[in-house]
Amino acid sequence: GILGASATVAIPLLTRALRENGNWEMRARAAEALGKIGSASSVAQPELLNALRDPVPYVRAGAVRALQNIGSLPSQAVPELLSLLDDEYWVVSEGAVKLLKMSGPEGVRACFRSLVGLLESQDSRVRNLAIINLGDLGAAPRDALPVLVRALRDPDEGVRRAAINAVGAMGTQSQIAVPPLLEILEGPTPSMHSQAAQALSKIIPTSRDAVGPLVRALGHHDASVVSFAADTLVEVLASETKV
Repeated sequence: GILGASATVAIPLLTRALRENGNWEMRARAAEALGKIGSASSVAQPELLNALRDPVPYVRAGAVRALQNIGSLPSQAVPELLSLLDDEYWVVSEGAVKLLKMSGPEGVRACFRSLVGLLESQDSRVRNLAIINLGDLGAAPRDALPVLVRALRDPDEGVRRAAINAVGAMGTQSQIAVPPLLEILEGPTPSMHSQAAQALSKIIPTSRDAVGPLVRALGHHDASVVSFAADTLVEVLASETKV
């Protein structure tokens, strides 16, 4: 670990501080130190898992980072990590996704199912976080795609923005996202037009239906929209000539 093997003598004291200290800053620092010691701190994993339920988000974040640095995870960690996917502190939620990816295929599948479920939340913050984490999960994109496409029509602008980024990052396999992206490109929210155009430039639509909206976008007042639309149009028309 970062602190070296000699620091292992401190593990029992750090573990006790994490468990018993009434000062949240000391608990957070204890978690951080255990993480810096590295794999030797695996004996402290039970207390670190308990710290995932700490009422202070900075302590939870410290525990998540420590578990990442330690490496191997016990199977009982998965339910605890799943409960953090809608944590109020995004660092904790993001860290939980990374840990679930480390836990293996079963953890990834469980994470995917939980994130999809969170998209039904009435809280737009939770839906937004779920979309971002689905993109970060990077697993089974074909399974995630229909969910992300539905999110492109979410009533919350922040959720729609997160979904645009996610489908754009998936590139050419996101063809089913083209119709709603074209709707956004020509929709009533000008601030989203450039983002939709950029996503389309990564996807390279295969449908002839995209040509009309892309041509109209060449007259947009935003230079970035024009640039992305022009690049995409060149690719679309070039691919047609190859067929």
